[in-house]
Amino acid sequence: MTDLTFTLSSGRHMGVTTLGDPFSTRVVVLCHPMPGSSGFDPNPLVTADSGVRVLSFERPGYGGSEPLREGESRQVQARADDIAEYLTSHHVKVEQGQHIQFGAVGWGFGGAIALSLAARHPALISRVAVVGLAVRALRSAQDNPLPNPESNPLGTHPPSFGWDALGIDSNDPMFAKSGLALRLDHMLAQAAAQGSVGIETDSAAARDFSWADELGSVQAAIVLIYGAADRGIGTSPGRWLAQRIPQGRVARVPGGGSLAIVNVWRRILDHAAPRGSA
Repeated sequence: MTDLTFTLSSGRHMGVTTLGDPFSTRVVVLCHPMPGSSGFDPNPLVTADSGVRVLSFERPGYGGSEPLREGESRQVQARADDIAEYLTSHHVKVEQGQHIQFGAVGWGFGGAIALSLAARHPALISRVAVVGLAVRALRSAQDNPLPNPESNPLGTHPPSFGWDALGIDSNDPMFAKSGLALRLDHMLAQAAAQGSVGIETDSAAARDFSWADELGSVQAAIVLIYGAADRGIGTSPGRWLAQRIPQGRVARVPGGGSLAIVNVWRRILDHAAPRGSA
């Protein structure tokens, strides 16, 4: 369930969930996939042991977040700005005036939000991990299309809120992790709580690739993670993105599929919020 709702300057309410240590100054923003909702913890035992505070935000129409109002932007950049507004509010406590730089993690379409957040708010975001972001082509005129054009373009999705909507194979070995299936089911049930409005809003955002034109301004250290067994994506999108991000690199998870975020969650948190960084 959503922990709280934050009222943005527009008056719209945004759902927020805190995982891990609620008092830690090592803070990581988690951007959920499409469809998805806040509250999904890839590995609760790792999160609890990490000493990190994880803040997860629901996009409009999912979980506890209100749908967009008339005239509000549906762009990826606007969702990044929603998160930045929360991070700069009084709701993120900083002990003794200490400045916090945040890490960010994006799973699937959430990776576009995390990258846009880093590009638009470099003073806030120092490190980013993106997991399984599929991008087929971008609108920028100087860019060439990605290789492997048969890959699913960003924004396509099955018309359901089941595991298939996330490209998850029910035989994925990650389901040996206790409680993972229940956590995924809960995330998807919360994502569907308002019907299809969340996924429709995400789909509209995914059809506009203008966020990628800002990748060259990213100052954060970026790792682009792809499961070697995720046949629907491959690593081509990661290599394409890494060429456009000054500090971008691709990491391939051997044997990992679409649940690579679960497989390497400890390494992701170590990248996004290194120990000693607070």
